[in-house]
Amino acid sequence: MALLCGLILSLFLFLAATAAAHAAPARLADIFSDGSILQRQMPVPVFGWAEPGTKVEVSFAGQSVAATADAQGYWKAQLAPLEASIEPRELTVKAGSDTLTVRNVLVGEVWLVAGQSNMRAGGPDLDSGVYPHYVSKGNGGGMPEIRIRDFGTGVSLEALPDVDEAGRGKNKWITMNENPPAKEMPLPYYFARVLRDALNVPVGLIMVAVPGTNQAAWMSKETLESFPALDKGDNFYAEFLATKEADLTKGKGADAPYKSWAEFKAAEDAWRANTKAPWPGKGQTWINFPTVLYNTRVHPLAPYAFKGVIWHQGEAGPRGPYGKRLVAMFRQWRTLFGHDFPVVWGTLSRNTQSQPPLLPATDGFYRSGTNVEIRRALPEFGGEKNVDFVEFYDLGNENTHFTMKAEAGRRMALGVLAKAYGQTHDYTGPRVKDSKVEGGKITVTFSDTGKGIRYEPSLNGISGVIIRGADGQAAWADVKVLGPNTLELSSAQVPEPKGAAYAANSNPHETIFNSDGLPASPFVVKGEDTEQPRTERGKRGAAGEPSAAIVRVEANPAKADLHLQHVRRDGYVLEFRAAKAAPGDKVTVLAYVPAEWSEAQVEVSGQPVTAESVTDAAGKYVKFEMPIGVRAVVAKAGKAADFSKINRY
Repeated sequence: MALLCGLILSLFLFLAATAAAHAAPARLADIFSDGSILQRQMPVPVFGWAEPGTKVEVSFAGQSVAATADAQGYWKAQLAPLEASIEPRELTVKAGSDTLTVRNVLVGEVWLVAGQSNMRAGGPDLDSGVYPHYVSKGNGGGMPEIRIRDFGTGVSLEALPDVDEAGRGKNKWITMNENPPAKEMPLPYYFARVLRDALNVPVGLIMVAVPGTNQAAWMSKETLESFPALDKGDNFYAEFLATKEADLTKGKGADAPYKSWAEFKAAEDAWRANTKAPWPGKGQTWINFPTVLYNTRVHPLAPYAFKGVIWHQGEAGPRGPYGKRLVAMFRQWRTLFGHDFPVVWGTLSRNTQSQPPLLPATDGFYRSGTNVEIRRALPEFGGEKNVDFVEFYDLGNENTHFTMKAEAGRRMALGVLAKAYGQTHDYTGPRVKDSKVEGGKITVTFSDTGKGIRYEPSLNGISGVIIRGADGQAAWADVKVLGPNTLELSSAQVPEPKGAAYAANSNPHETIFNSDGLPASPFVVKGEDTEQPRTERGKRGAAGEPSAAIVRVEANPAKADLHLQHVRRDGYVLEFRAAKAAPGDKVTVLAYVPAEWSEAQVEVSGQPVTAESVTDAAGKYVKFEMPIGVRAVVAKAGKAADFSKINRY
């Protein structure tokens, strides 16, 4: 009997040892890797997977906390709030016989960076000559580091608990190179420098943004299902998914050789046997199915602790109530991560291929309608104090990927410092707070004016504000400053105004500023209602000829694109760009000379140019040649030097 018991015991121990040898090793969630930054001053969940029932002990910075893996193997321990630290320390996890160590861990401020390509595309750190040029000292002299972590991979219609297995371990926390910094950096890097310098703590960026992606890809299925279909279907999720599937059968998407999501997933499953081959989902098609980025880049990150979210997206839509969807999306993310984190998002940018109108007319382009919705998201939050948008409309050029990322990052950081950290900063221009139409005048009250609102009329005294009457009359408004926060709008041509619109153009006149020189957000006022401007194509005032334009092109053999970058009362800056231009290619232009200028002065590449005076039905112009790819200044005599330093790249 003793022998039998001994044999049974030996067999049991052998089987136990064999099972242990074949048990999946314990692991941390993919976000925890060497170089991590943990969020300060809030509970810090540490989580991962092990065999069900495994006892887990997490140790960091003198703390030791325990957890037990559940039936699915998931475990989560929670560290008490930590103070910021630049000291590299080890995070240790003991799970059964496994010991996991994450080295070089700092504690500071962590921000989630989401959206599409303008969170990835770079821009130079140049002085625009218009906005404050922020110069960081970098991380020399003991300043804390900025670290960046790419997160997420693949696509899925189901929410993943962690990064797709094929992508685990491939992304690392890296330290941002600041001495010297790169010649071009994306918006979040500029944002992080301002934040780090202001708070003097390490800053971590979790970069989940993906270029060319739509809003629906970042939202959960349940959130999308809460919105009705726009045309047909049970809800917006079902409709959008059906549309994407239908596009495949119609052959839309040159990068999509598969005719259904199921066919693509079958190809992806086969690819997993040899992940050295190209991933079959390369391109824009699959990353734009609904929920796929939420499922692979947001859900797997939870419940990692971070301070808040910065967001820039919208160029890729989709249509519909973008603002309401944006609010619903962030609220669902807050539920997922377990706290009401701050959110700051940016508007889309202008189009400098368009021109500010000489006649009172509105116009728009593909980003205009989405911008209306992006601004409308703010009141949808119902007065929450830790959310806001930052105005980027004035920062744009012709490109979807506007290049003034340094200024955009500065503004977004100042917005975050105000909304998340309680500091006082002017990060956005004036916004309409209230309006009243009475007695032939419109009174508009603004917030965000700094030390007081500034009004500076544009060419020919154009106010940039179109005032309208009931019969369709339109005129440039006369603008009077009544106080630090108030303007009065009127026009003798429109004695009974019904409303007014400011900056309702693809490339508007900029005439209303706060004390720091940041232009007002576009607005429309209608009676007692205040809203963001919608485009009203083709409506023009009675005066002048429709052909009137600031810049007219007479000869352009390279078919270069005009970019009218900066327009003020005393001058303007323009440039022509072409993807393909032969050396020596030039453009012959007619540049408008306002009646209030006694004489025009022209400089090309900083050098004076002799221009021919031309007068026709559209007005007075100067005619000159300019090379492609350089800036030209047309200014009131004696004012060219003021504009030659302007570089709104």
